[in-house]
Amino acid sequence: MFEEHNACKYDHIEIFDGGNSDATSLGIFCGSDIPPNLQSTANQLFMTMLTDASVNRRGFKAFYSSICGGNLKAEQTIGFIYSHARYSDGKYEKKMRCEWRIVAESNRGVNIRFAQFDLEREANCEFDYVEIYDGYEILEEYRVARYCGDKLPSSFTSTGRSLLLLLITDESEEQKGFIVEYRSSIPGTIAPFTSTTRRPPREPIINNN
Repeated sequence: MFEEHNACKYDHIEIFDGGNSDATSLGIFCGSDIPPNLQSTANQLFMTMLTDASVNRRGFKAFYSSICGGNLKAEQTIGFIYSHARYSDGKYEKKMRCEWRIVAESNRGVNIRFAQFDLEREANCEFDYVEIYDGYEILEEYRVARYCGDKLPSSFTSTGRSLLLLLITDESEEQKGFIVEYRSSIPGTIAPFTSTTRRPPREPIINNN
């Protein structure tokens, strides 16, 4: 509960779709109406609270949880995808199904590179696996490859402006998971990551969904 104002000019919270206040604002909230559930497009959500020197109210209580998958925008700077939120602390969960849809701007493709990779090993990759789709939908004609085990998959760049990653895990063995670097590129080419690659964070910041 915050001070009432039509434009939330005084006491309020603001939520951003990213790691700081430069990211897109998802909304400014004040008064006594409960804000809607919000979901980040990537693995970070940033919230600020501002209060002035006049009216006091009780404040707020918020809950957050992490989810896998999401809709991401590929830009020329590198983004990161983690197989699960607590990547640095343990193995991924059983019975996961996660879909990451990555879209670049017009006339650009999506370039991905696996920085780390460790899924349950099986000859035909039928248990835990990652699939790459050259497009926005899970269609057999779009499927590029399926991977499991601990060998780093090849880098890939989509022929169009969208790419989909699918992670499936079964109910038995779990492993470390993976980190994927992604960015926009010229369609159908393998853009080198060497000159602009930065080290991924130790673990993803849990998206507050």
